[in-house]
Amino acid sequence: MSKEPKSYRIKKNNDYLQMKSEEQIIQKFPYQCPDCEQPISYDQFHLKIGENKIQCPYCKKTYIKVVSDLFGDGETKK
Repeated sequence: MSKEPKSYRIKKNNDYLQMKSEEQIIQKFPYQCPDCEQPISYDQFHLKIGENKIQCPYCKKTYIKVVSDLFGDGETKK
């Protein structure tokens, strides 16, 4: 039985980890209405932390958009 030298296996593993860390997201899908699946931009709404009632401009149905607190303590970044 021949085994690979230990140093070769470590290098191979490091190459995989380096390649994995270089992955990037190159496409972002638009937000969609959960009922009619039409794309919706939330720029037109004044969203607050917590639950926000949103009415779809296409199908006119209302749904809840939840916005999380990014800072975790209820404060906003200044």
